[in-house]
Amino acid sequence: MAFLRDRFAPIKLPDDEHVILRKRESLRSRGLAWLGGVVIIVMLLAVCVTLWAIEKIDIGIVTTGINSSVILLGFSLIPTLGILLYMWGNGTYRLGDRSIRKASKERKNADLIQAGGKPNDGEWLVLNQITGVEIASSLPAKMFSLGNIVLSTNTEPRAMVIHGVERPQYWESEINRHIRLAHARARAGTTEPEDLTKYTEIRRSGAWLMLKWLLPILILLPGSVVAWVTLRLGGPIQNSTGLIFFSILTGLVFVAFAILWLVSFLRWWLKLYYVTDRRVIQRRGLLDVRRHALMLDEVVSTTVERSGVGRFIDVGNVKVMTAGLSGAVYMESVSAPDFVRQQILETQEIARRQRDQLEMAEITQRLTATLHLNSRHPAG
Repeated sequence: MAFLRDRFAPIKLPDDEHVILRKRESLRSRGLAWLGGVVIIVMLLAVCVTLWAIEKIDIGIVTTGINSSVILLGFSLIPTLGILLYMWGNGTYRLGDRSIRKASKERKNADLIQAGGKPNDGEWLVLNQITGVEIASSLPAKMFSLGNIVLSTNTEPRAMVIHGVERPQYWESEINRHIRLAHARARAGTTEPEDLTKYTEIRRSGAWLMLKWLLPILILLPGSVVAWVTLRLGGPIQNSTGLIFFSILTGLVFVAFAILWLVSFLRWWLKLYYVTDRRVIQRRGLLDVRRHALMLDEVVSTTVERSGVGRFIDVGNVKVMTAGLSGAVYMESVSAPDFVRQQILETQEIARRQRDQLEMAEITQRLTATLHLNSRHPAG
């Protein structure tokens, strides 16, 4: 049991070491391989169901059903893409130095405010009015590092909800930081108008929208097309022999993909990258477990590599290198690689400042002790 616990337990850290960032390989890249296997199995199942329906049900009813499904799924693809594009654009918010506002309604509400009115609910919030910032996330969304940011005021518990953002913990801390700065400006009596051209954009995850709404169509459409082709084929395939053959083939493919999916999932799950306030840690391996850690003060460079589709879906490799014999940690296919690099550099800078402060405090303490000793025992 100890052997299994050592292989499958997450990385154990000392109580005084805090995790800054935890990453796995992005499901945007790994999930494409899993999705391909699902599509293949759905296509084989569509062949089996079509052959069974040809034998058991009237051919006219089967033809009408398959043709309807192909036409319905094919024509629903473009409208669905348009709806997703609208939801993605409408879910963009802009975080300024005094307010947070919906980008699609920004100009309209800005004109309304200048005219002395109030913007519509959920579209514009002054940072001084926000009393709570929380993260609401379901279990599937947590696997993709997604969540909703809920902003509350004294009069409205859910005054604004920013849906489906990536790295919700980061945005929670960023909004809280802007709120503290807004309160500091208010205490200082700064009354300058807000510059709406300076903002940080919070964008809804397009990958999550596609996963929720477009993925079923992308899986069912190839199956419907294969069923339509099977229906049009004549001869020996449309009999009991063809049904038995494709049933056995589907079962074998399903077993093969189930084994591959299980191994692939375990490798993905057990391949972890940690950034703590002291180290950068890599853990990988299913049976042959390998752990590699670099001290932050040994890191001399952190580079980001993107290639192919990763340039468009914000997935890339992060290479953390040292100048000595400690080697390097190579984070493969992680989402938001620039953010990972920024977190490593910021954590390294904070650790350096803390080390300098401790050294200065130690020097000050020694000087104080020396002066105190000299004052008690003056020379001569």
